[in-house]
Amino acid sequence: MRWMLNRLFTACAACLSACDSTAPNPPGGGEHPLVPGRIAFSMNVEGNIDIYSVADGGTGLERITTGPAIDRDPSWSPDGLRLAFVSGGVDERRIHLIDKDGTDAVRLTDGNAGGTTGDDTSPAWSRDGTRIAFVHESRIYTVATDGSDVQLFDPPLPVPPSFTCRSQRSPSWATDGSIVYAEDLCSGIPGVYRAPLDGGSAVLLAELNPGPSPRLITSPAISSRDQLVYVYALPDNPVFAQFLNVGGAGGLVPDEPAWGPDGSALVFIGRETQSGPGRLHVLGANGTGRRELGLDADVASPDWTR
Repeated sequence: MRWMLNRLFTACAACLSACDSTAPNPPGGGEHPLVPGRIAFSMNVEGNIDIYSVADGGTGLERITTGPAIDRDPSWSPDGLRLAFVSGGVDERRIHLIDKDGTDAVRLTDGNAGGTTGDDTSPAWSRDGTRIAFVHESRIYTVATDGSDVQLFDPPLPVPPSFTCRSQRSPSWATDGSIVYAEDLCSGIPGVYRAPLDGGSAVLLAELNPGPSPRLITSPAISSRDQLVYVYALPDNPVFAQFLNVGGAGGLVPDEPAWGPDGSALVFIGRETQSGPGRLHVLGANGTGRRELGLDADVASPDWTR
């Protein structure tokens, strides 16, 4: 495991050195080759937000959920047969499971993890298919796929903070069973960490601009090749610009990146403006060959499976 962490930290350091907002995007060289599999996402159609899936290239659109609730944040099971997703309104959001054809939907969480009532969001299916990580009241928990054994994910930080306020976001499972996530320590510098489930300490993977105006890191995700992608923002920029650490987003405002099943490409939400509608874009792992999938609707929270 140590060599994997060292390799990942070295790769992240290289990404950080190339993430200046004034740096040009990597050369294009045409669109990235189509990647097999299905991309699940939420889409707003006439005010009804449901889960859909589509093939790379924008073909074969299928609707998965059809109820009146707001459905979003899909996460594929490793075998591509089921999805975890968030359903419900404000203060009533819970994690549900559903088959890829829209059948056999069940509620997984009850909104009471850790003894506090609140929303359950951001599900992420483990790579061995046994557990699902999610965010409840700004903390990450994991749960078995039958809804049992809810556990707080509470790894010690490399440098223990002098305060107890913690805010965790965007869990993503690595191939070794550890979790990659973003964490804000109250007024501290936002960072991306990786930690095992067995109580081992967290390892800092990415931290940008440790100065008086820190950059905000959001939406980290790790691939099957241990590649790290995330969005970072510049709060002191007049337009609050956002960037992918791999580049390649051009003039778009990127958000919510997710890796393709083989790690050769990623999908992300791109907007023309900060408040504009989201569109699905696919990009090569090296930041080249971006293409839009062509869905003429506001989309969010993509996830990709084989």
